[in-house]
Amino acid sequence: MPFFLVGCINRTKAWWCGRKGPGLWQSFYDLRRLLAKRPVVSSTSTPVFRMGAYMVLACTLLAMALVPLFGQFTPVGFPLDFVAMAYVLGLGRMALLLSAMDVGSPFEGMGASREAMLGAFTEPALFLVLGTAAAATGMGSFAAMLGQLHTTPAYGLIALPWCWRSWCCCKPRRHACRWTTLPPTWN
Repeated sequence: MPFFLVGCINRTKAWWCGRKGPGLWQSFYDLRRLLAKRPVVSSTSTPVFRMGAYMVLACTLLAMALVPLFGQFTPVGFPLDFVAMAYVLGLGRMALLLSAMDVGSPFEGMGASREAMLGAFTEPALFLVLGTAAAATGMGSFAAMLGQLHTTPAYGLIALPWCWRSWCCCKPRRHACRWTTLPPTWN
């Protein structure tokens, strides 16, 4: 089912861009092809490279355990658990960076620097969003915060301008790019 959903999303994105898009099961075919490949490990890498993947997986699973399921049930919950979730995701990012730099290739170094730059931009935004939601609800726990946001419809109106902006930016290509050059009066 997730592969079909990803295929529907990719097909819809392609339709909005005026293209046909990939098949609905393309992500399943890609995963099957990638799982059939043999791992390629550099001769200069150390065990840090192999442990990095396990560390990223462990951090992702722990972060998933901190997020509430079905409303207010949290497998692992405590006060200020949203801060711990952000730090666990940051720890996974650091493990990914260390394993990329361990290989000793300049291409992995460039990828690691790109990942670090992405983290430098997204992690403060994540903290800002979670901190704003905690301040707006007055709750310190992820489950209580989402429960409060779920029961109060006024908080949902905060996201309305962002949804409207996203919808306006995702118009079909034939409407979004009406002029390919400047109009004659602007030359």
